[in-house]
Amino acid sequence: MLTPLERILPFYAGPKRHYHNWMHISSMIQSLLHYEAGGAVIANRNELIEAILWHDAVYVPGAPDHMNEKQSAQEYFRYWSLMQHQTRPNFQIVYDAIMATSDHFNPDFEPTVETDAWIMDLDLLGFATPFIDFVRINENIAAEFVELGGVEYEEVFRVHRLFLKNIGDKKLLKFHIVPDRDQLTEVAYRNINRFI
Repeated sequence: MLTPLERILPFYAGPKRHYHNWMHISSMIQSLLHYEAGGAVIANRNELIEAILWHDAVYVPGAPDHMNEKQSAQEYFRYWSLMQHQTRPNFQIVYDAIMATSDHFNPDFEPTVETDAWIMDLDLLGFATPFIDFVRINENIAAEFVELGGVEYEEVFRVHRLFLKNIGDKKLLKFHIVPDRDQLTEVAYRNINRFI
């Protein structure tokens, strides 16, 4: 029987995973630990960690809405169906948190559950990094689209900048629960505006 890490790591280790890889997952976990060290109390912590670990298990650039998240949740459930005599997390909380990551830029979506708000915020922290890291992250995201084939990097990067411009123009990026959300939002929009 594979250990949890042996089961999850191969999803994130593919050569086409330039951004949605284990480093992204590790960064989210480290950020969670940082907020906890600062006094944040996380309800459903185990479910949040499970959702972080599995939320990008399946990642196909440009996939139809919610497809990646649904397939990631299916892989999570498949994994747990093989486990016996283990304390199981609340599947619905994990599923909802994974699915919440598909609504980052949906202006009509407001998380009503703390677990969903935490995963959404942790997943978007890359927008509020120092600018040089923001550039690297977005180059890596664009590179994942190039891996699909049939399109040049410059064209992908141009379209990605338009995507970011839309986020900036419509103010679609929002942090929901992290204590420093106002500062992070300011940094994220400054990065977007400088980048485009």
